[in-house]
Amino acid sequence: MSFIASCIVLLILSILTALWPELQWWQSWGPGVPVKNYVTQSAEFAISAFCLLYLSIDAWKAGAFRFSIAACLFASTFIGFMLFIVTSRTELIGITTLIVAFGARLYAWKGLILGVVSLGIIALISWNTSSYLRRRINKTESDMQTYRSATVFTSTGYRLEFWKKSVAFITSAPLFGHGTGSIKPLFEHAAAGKTGISAVVTSNPHNQIFAVAIQLGLVGTAILGSMWLAHLLMFVSPGAFAWFGLVIVIQNITGSLFNTHLFDFTEGWIYVCCVGALGGTYLRNIDSPLTQEQSSLKYFEYFVPKKWIG
Repeated sequence: MSFIASCIVLLILSILTALWPELQWWQSWGPGVPVKNYVTQSAEFAISAFCLLYLSIDAWKAGAFRFSIAACLFASTFIGFMLFIVTSRTELIGITTLIVAFGARLYAWKGLILGVVSLGIIALISWNTSSYLRRRINKTESDMQTYRSATVFTSTGYRLEFWKKSVAFITSAPLFGHGTGSIKPLFEHAAAGKTGISAVVTSNPHNQIFAVAIQLGLVGTAILGSMWLAHLLMFVSPGAFAWFGLVIVIQNITGSLFNTHLFDFTEGWIYVCCVGALGGTYLRNIDSPLTQEQSSLKYFEYFVPKKWIG
């Protein structure tokens, strides 16, 4: 709850600086991003939104109607902020995955269908009402078309070039990779004598799987996949703690398709701390009613003061 509370404070500050940019006198990435960067902020907002949605439903079951409404409003504000003001394109995919997972979590295969339908409705409404979202997606398409240009460098173009070279690096040493710390030297060698975006050197291929596979090969990639799978299986169970953990893992996996979230400082520590704390709490109470859906009245007292019930 401390993580969500701090994200709510950040949300309020983000809204204020988006509405009145002059308030943001300190160094930042722009209006609406008061600290760090929009990629990290969007990841934190997505996690908070889907944890609050689950809490809202459980609060309603427990009779904490005021808390339920407040949690739902904050969750909607988190998502609305990302759709209408500032978001990372990576997190749009994360939100898409989490909406479907949320529906499946609540109502099994019927919920899966409901999640897909809800996703379609949200996408339709957002596309027709958010000029920011349309510009963000259209820019991705135009960036993909111009990434070969010698004068126009874009984040999408960088990623496409890095991924193309990463595949070649992995192919040249598929089993055990090139060794730790080999990413930048490989890109330097590949950039020799090149011009334009092909001459760009990086130590971050902006894909967690590629970053591991280049250095540790398919063996390292299998270990990475096994870790994610183990965490997913641990949290595919009823209960709030399990859902919170599932949100963290799903967000990290989707984010890692376009970034090296496990190697990035903030995102990496969010994953380590949250999965560690939630996994420990869940495993400690694995035989307890606290992890069962029908016991929301019992475990909900961890989140809501008794005076807020009713």
